[in-house]
Amino acid sequence: MENGDHWVEVIEAVCKGAGLDDITKLTFMIDKSSIEISAVEMLGATCLLCIFHMLQDWEFLKSAKSGVHGKANFDVRQGILMELRILQRASDKGFFDSMADKLI
Repeated sequence: MENGDHWVEVIEAVCKGAGLDDITKLTFMIDKSSIEISAVEMLGATCLLCIFHMLQDWEFLKSAKSGVHGKANFDVRQGILMELRILQRASDKGFFDSMADKLI
């Protein structure tokens, strides 16, 4: 099973190989994996959500399984997309967590 410790080692090795000495000044784009978030936080760096993965979630909202599909729920989906965009740009964990809790 993977954990944040393994990712810390990977990130440190990649950064060392790339000549990036101060990991705390870096921002990593991730797919909201709790393991990756944990590793990046352990290193004191910042996370941003990958827009590709955010847009995958957006596409899911158009499916019948989402419960908000169809023309009648267009405004609901637009509101969710706006919230996802806010989350994607969040660089502060506290702000991200408070916004994410509002979506649940």
